[in-house]
Amino acid sequence: MEKPVAVFDPAPRTKEMMFTEETWQELNALVELRNVSAPGALSEAVYVIGQTDMDSRRLAEAENLKAIINVEGNFLPNVDYAAAATRCIHVLNISPVFAQAVAEMSLALSWIWPGT
Repeated sequence: MEKPVAVFDPAPRTKEMMFTEETWQELNALVELRNVSAPGALSEAVYVIGQTDMDSRRLAEAENLKAIINVEGNFLPNVDYAAAATRCIHVLNISPVFAQAVAEMSLALSWIWPGT
């Protein structure tokens, strides 16, 4: 069976910031990874992993797209969310990854600056 295509566009992160070598190999076993600038990559993509601009024109080009995985932890206005929702394209966010670090920082700051 042919693997689904995933467009990988990690900027502003790097592959090394996002994946251990083991996890990278697991991802490669599941999907065919292509760079966003590769010819035809968006038209064949089932997944977009990155902070890639996905306006309505690019969403229309991505006929097979099922999910956009935002790697920055925010919902910048670089995706036409209404068009994605109309096409049932899931826009996912990685911000839960930062939850423990943010909680720890908050506790540390409350200890350093009580009453804040």
